[in-house]
Amino acid sequence: MLLISDNLLLEVVEHARDEHPIEACGVIVGKNGVPTRVIEMSNGDESTVSFTFEAREQIHVWREMEERGEELLVVYHSHTASHPVPSTKDTRNARSAGEGVLHLIVSTSSPDTTEMRCYRVLEDESYEEVEIVAQQVEPV
Repeated sequence: MLLISDNLLLEVVEHARDEHPIEACGVIVGKNGVPTRVIEMSNGDESTVSFTFEAREQIHVWREMEERGEELLVVYHSHTASHPVPSTKDTRNARSAGEGVLHLIVSTSSPDTTEMRCYRVLEDESYEEVEIVAQQVEPV
């Protein structure tokens, strides 16, 4: 299960919509398994059908996470013309994120609706869907 604030999910959706028709990508990081922030990243492919983190940016983000004591919890990207189901390339590349990292896909194929799904990619590059539980965060 991905337990996450609705504000963080909204950030991911807004990023995906802003980048459309290019696939948006980024990460959700946190501490002790609790997602705390979204980090938007550049799609090095600049593609409508694939994404790759730009190498220098990825190194910078990973170092910043380490300095802040954060952990990578979720890699996200958008599908601009299809449902949010992992492609073969998505599952093949997902293993490089590390064991336990979830993969969130947002579909921006329709301007009127947003479909989002989360997955755990398994050793054999198959995947299983993980429930997303959005929590409303009360203003302080």
